Amino acid sequence: MGKIDFSHPDLNTKTIFYTALYHTMVVPSLYEDVDHNYLGRDFEVHRAEGFDYFTVFSLWDTYRGYHPLMSIIDRERTRDYVLTFLVQYQQAGLLPIWEFASNETFCMIGNHSIPVIADAILYGMIENADTQRLLLDAMVTTSHIPRAGMQYYEKYGYVPADKESESVSKTLEYAYDDWCVAMVARHIGDSAVYTEFIKRAQSYKNLYNPANGFHQPKLNSTFLTPFDPREVTFHYTEANGWQYNFYVPQDVSGYIQLLGSEKRFTDMLDSLFLSKSETTGRDQADITGLIGQYAQGNEPSHHMAYLYAYAGQSWKTQQRCNEILNNLYFNAPDGLSGNEDCGQMSAWYVLSSMGFYPVNPADGIFVFGCPQADKVVISLENGNTFTISANNRSSTNPYIQEAKLNGKTYTKSYISYTDIMKGGELTFVMGNNANKNFGSAPGDRPLSSIEKNIIQPGPYATFSNGKIFQKKNTIELHSATGCKIEYRILPDEIWKPYTRPFVVKTTSLIEFKNAGSTQTEAAQVIRRNSKRTVQLFQKYSPQYTAGGAQGLVDGERGGADFRTGGWQGYQGTDFAAVINLGKKQKIHKLALGCLQETRSWIWMPQYVEFWYSADGKEYFLLGKADNTTDETFPDAVLKDFALEFTAVDARYVKVFAKNYGIIPEWHLGKGYDAYIFVDEIIVN
Repeated sequence: MGKIDFSHPDLNTKTIFYTALYHTMVVPSLYEDVDHNYLGRDFEVHRAEGFDYFTVFSLWDTYRGYHPLMSIIDRERTRDYVLTFLVQYQQAGLLPIWEFASNETFCMIGNHSIPVIADAILYGMIENADTQRLLLDAMVTTSHIPRAGMQYYEKYGYVPADKESESVSKTLEYAYDDWCVAMVARHIGDSAVYTEFIKRAQSYKNLYNPANGFHQPKLNSTFLTPFDPREVTFHYTEANGWQYNFYVPQDVSGYIQLLGSEKRFTDMLDSLFLSKSETTGRDQADITGLIGQYAQGNEPSHHMAYLYAYAGQSWKTQQRCNEILNNLYFNAPDGLSGNEDCGQMSAWYVLSSMGFYPVNPADGIFVFGCPQADKVVISLENGNTFTISANNRSSTNPYIQEAKLNGKTYTKSYISYTDIMKGGELTFVMGNNANKNFGSAPGDRPLSSIEKNIIQPGPYATFSNGKIFQKKNTIELHSATGCKIEYRILPDEIWKPYTRPFVVKTTSLIEFKNAGSTQTEAAQVIRRNSKRTVQLFQKYSPQYTAGGAQGLVDGERGGADFRTGGWQGYQGTDFAAVINLGKKQKIHKLALGCLQETRSWIWMPQYVEFWYSADGKEYFLLGKADNTTDETFPDAVLKDFALEFTAVDARYVKVFAKNYGIIPEWHLGKGYDAYIFVDEIIVN
């Protein structure tokens, strides 16, 4: 606690600061005996030689601010963390994702031990060349393991929304981790790994929709529509489109170039903070501390206020940081706007109160915000001290008027890790009016830019009549950056230039790419002449639509992961639907596809009844299919409730599925209403 001396006349503010600093020191926890023996990831006993072994790595949270803070005030412990990562990799074949007591929980996304390792290598906490090589190999291997959508990310250059849940978040976070791998590879001279991963680091571009400027879910090589950036869906991790849109810390300049101008970039940031705070879609308890759509109570937003500085508007960063610091942290038992998340929520406060924060946790750049103390003295492990003074500071003087570093005028809106570790004094003069010139010159702004091995965003398709069509479908191919496109219709056509929209009248698989590229996209459109229509008698959850009523007869089946959008979900109600077959015809088999995943409150229906009618008025019961699935089985189970019968003449079919009801006492969700998930209704 004594490593930072935080001088402030208000005891309440000092209490908030030191409480936050204390919170950053609770975990990770030492996980070894006095003789340095510990239980490893292979559940064997090992001895920690030359380092201490730690546990509780909530890396999706802590890589953002906690670990950069530790790199300043506790380099030795950061080294221990990284060497713990290495032995865990050697024992389990995977760097930690979210490790607890030598168990991998996999409860969050990304490979975020990688930026912690990169920071430690790039800034001298891991100096041994052999250890650096071992760590790079561990990073590369972990980045190729086909889990959590990585297999799709490597194949397509992004994670498709119909193949993996949280696809946008996973794509953007994998891309950042890949940049970290590239930087370490460049540092130790591995040009092949650098080239591979600096290209992968630009994968965020493949989810950029030029029509609206957002990173958006993509499936079947087209952007998911309709799209509302306020909607909380399973395409994002604990967030919505607004709260992940600006996650490109490795290439802010590249994102600005896609948008077309710095003005559009800052306008979108303004809209983030000025929009209404209401979200739509599913309830997500983690989205708290809202200022517009900015959510201080959850980690994906934590860097966003600092992004203005990259476009020369540091004054807006200063204003927003002052607002957050003074309105969303309190001296109270519930003084945080969100979950502490193993120290990250408080690390943001500690860093931001001192006056800076790392947008990119591994590039050694700390962007200026709004210092909250009259004076801060950081005692560094190398014996130096780094002092931050804020003259004329007050809650109503949030703007930096000028700055000096070691007595010399300092015009940049950031400071480097190297300068901090040298020791010295950074002095701010604060004021009530924004100095819009401070940090505005291109040379004074923080730079986040990938400038070599540039890739272009992959092309995408739009269909005049959707994926499923009846007579004909017009296909249009698009490039976000105006690249020339080539395409072919499989399996027989040769590649040809795309010059204008084209029409298909049969089920078709269209492959297309940027001209000269080897990375291809593929879109399938399916012709179905069926005139079947569906009438539903209850409302489905807005999160689980399966494409609406017609999605139940489109021939597209939901998969084992309900989060990818293929299932229609209902909570606390039975399911009933009538299918109009378009004309009277003989039928001999009916089925309803259902999903059970009890961990997510989804149970099979108790039974399904099938009825038929010739006129839509008088219905006759064909029979009932009872559930036979074990209600206690926790994993995903797919089942068709099917009924075969002697052929009858029918124009209308009614399907009724009885909801499981109230969740039982043995389940964590006891007392709540169960879900029923359906897709598809099959008529033969």
